[in-house]
Amino acid sequence: MKIAIIGKHRAERLVSAVAGRRQAEIVLCGPIDVSSFVGLGTRYRRLALDADEAAVLSALEDEQIDVVIPSLNPLNQEQTLPMLTAACLRWSGPGRHAVVHSPAFADLATDKVYFHRTAVSRGWPVPNGMQCASIRELIIAAGELELPLMVKQARSMPREGRWYIESVDQLAELTTTKFPLLAQRACCGEEFGLELLTSDGHTTCWPVASFGPLDPEGMPTWRCRVMPVKLPTSAWIELQRFIEEVTAAFTPHGPWQIDFAVCAGQLQILEVNGRLGGMTDLSWAVTGVDPYEAFAAVALRQPSVEPAPQRIAMELPVRNDVDLENLPEASQGVHVQPQLPLPTNCWTNESLRILVAAADGIALRAWLRSFGRDLLVRDLSEALSVAEKGFLETL
Repeated sequence: MKIAIIGKHRAERLVSAVAGRRQAEIVLCGPIDVSSFVGLGTRYRRLALDADEAAVLSALEDEQIDVVIPSLNPLNQEQTLPMLTAACLRWSGPGRHAVVHSPAFADLATDKVYFHRTAVSRGWPVPNGMQCASIRELIIAAGELELPLMVKQARSMPREGRWYIESVDQLAELTTTKFPLLAQRACCGEEFGLELLTSDGHTTCWPVASFGPLDPEGMPTWRCRVMPVKLPTSAWIELQRFIEEVTAAFTPHGPWQIDFAVCAGQLQILEVNGRLGGMTDLSWAVTGVDPYEAFAAVALRQPSVEPAPQRIAMELPVRNDVDLENLPEASQGVHVQPQLPLPTNCWTNESLRILVAAADGIALRAWLRSFGRDLLVRDLSEALSVAEKGFLETL
């Protein structure tokens, strides 16, 4: 069997999971060669960052691939989902299998205007918003929706094409921006994330993670994250209904992620992504089930273990100039793991993060209180607040 992994994001985990389940020749396809880092006999095939359907099809045919598994880099490959889906639909046939989303879901996950329009038509809980085709329409939206606004390009990479607007004067800065844009009333509340894996009508969900209070920067990687947390009952019921409708109507196939907020007890869906997110380390630490292991099982059409919470885990964003030797030592029952920069994980190149996990919330809380307040990117009080909420709801 020959397997093509498209992209390099966490490729070492995906390749390890595949190799542990099936003897196969694995070809890493992407703009950067990480085969020496990934190891396990992988081979590299260049596929340009701006590759089109024809280039993908050529690579799959030349390499005589049997299975295609996407492992796209979130920061520069997210918008390739619809193209990859289209290419794999053309390539598919007897003995060929690709773990790619349906065209409808690929569009839902990569076009924010389309997602908002779909959400409104289906009654999904999303922030109030308006589609805008010009600055004039943006100014009208600012008056109707009220400031502050979160303005987003329809199609953009993470952290690009989005602006937090607090005054109408700021809209002038967007005159050269590519339209259409989505203008939404900015949420004030707590942000959450959920990782899912769907195949053959079954959806596996890892526990909900809290990303802490929403901020104008929209940068959850700068905040403390904790898993698992419990949502208000009404929000949880609405989230379950949303998942059921998405899977029934848009047929995702493979990993996906939901970013959402709870504002005054009300669920607000912010977006869906057609990939595993930045929570996979938390998901693995809390449940013992690596999402990439489950992803490999789906790709190879093998059974996988259903995840269930067994521990509490936190990710703390630490300043890049911090000496790791200054971190508190792991105490009994507390596991501490720095998340160091990796060639296959673009998120770790931005800030140092540490993962802390324990079966005993009291022990983890005690460790956190020994943590140096000057080590975090943000004030420790935010981390403590998020952590306390998680501890209270899981003990």
